[in-house]
Amino acid sequence: MDNVENLIRDRLEHLGSQGEPFAIFDPALIDDAGQAEVRDLARVLSPEKFVVLAVPAAVLPALLPSLAHDHSQAFMQGRPLVIHPIGLEIRDENPSHRPVDTDRLKTAKTALAVHTFRIVSAQTALELARSVQQDRAAAVEAGKCARERVEDAVWRGGADPDGAGKMRRFDGLIDRGRRLAPTFFGVDKAGEVARAEEHRIAGRIEAFDPDAPGAEDITAMLEQDNFDRLRHLADHELRAKAHEGAMARWSASVREGKPIEGADGLDVANGIVRRQSAPDLMRVAIDGDLNPAEVHRNLETMREAFEVGRLIGRLSRGCSIELAVGQAKILILSLHIFASQLHETGKPETEADGCAWFLADAALACHDLGFWNATVARILDTGEAETVAPQAP
Repeated sequence: MDNVENLIRDRLEHLGSQGEPFAIFDPALIDDAGQAEVRDLARVLSPEKFVVLAVPAAVLPALLPSLAHDHSQAFMQGRPLVIHPIGLEIRDENPSHRPVDTDRLKTAKTALAVHTFRIVSAQTALELARSVQQDRAAAVEAGKCARERVEDAVWRGGADPDGAGKMRRFDGLIDRGRRLAPTFFGVDKAGEVARAEEHRIAGRIEAFDPDAPGAEDITAMLEQDNFDRLRHLADHELRAKAHEGAMARWSASVREGKPIEGADGLDVANGIVRRQSAPDLMRVAIDGDLNPAEVHRNLETMREAFEVGRLIGRLSRGCSIELAVGQAKILILSLHIFASQLHETGKPETEADGCAWFLADAALACHDLGFWNATVARILDTGEAETVAPQAP
């Protein structure tokens, strides 16, 4: 077994040095569903370069000590595992007590800050809508209530009996978000973001039909959506901090001639059990103008889809985007998945389908289906990228 293990290790190291994703499976365990997954992966992950390697389950712990428990279980149940090599970023030692933020961490922090600022305005408008008296006292109370609820949504620091930690975090996010919001949302002043949220909430409430079949309280629905988005961004920021910290410690280990620690390996590969789902991260990509695959390395196969989400998010904020051929294919497939499953079952069937739903919903908020069908048809027909402009206000 030692010889087999060494041969497989050499093969894995060679594949890793190529920088391309590959898959492993155990021939004795893989079933028909697992073989179908391999074929699907080969279509998604550069078929001309994609490699599939047989690896006995018995040698897996020694070869991949940082593999998450649920990934190991899936492998033992006959499922293939996709591995995407992560290059070590050699980082100079930082004499400061506080590491310099990387671009990945900066984007995560910016996204959380600007949307904290935005959602406070949205939540204040919702609290006012619940209030019977639209006077100054009601407005003050609505603002206070909104602040407290947003403080809870973005808090990730554990026990905080007197609320001081939540307050400091909230104040820091609001201060940063107010300064960054004009650039992020493409407006002149931060107050325009707040007013836009007030108008958006008022418009959604005014257009709501309470007698429609299956209708719920519109304020509750809007509030749930606001806080879901904020929690996803807060969790992504936390994961970005863990990922970048692990990368820095890995770099330090290499300087000292030591291997990466097991816990750091899990953080780099996002091998934790309680990972964010791909659909939640599609919303992060759309809202945050970032690609979550840079941090959530277990979702490398979703990188291109997340990038399309990032582009649609920019379009929704009033920026023109350039849609390439591959991106156009992802978008039109998402629109078709959304339309067919909405009609047939009313819900997405897989996590990938959930990503398609959020991507399609965001795209349809920018332009109607006829526009997208025509645009994608031109891109595919010419084989050339096309600039897509936002709708005129």
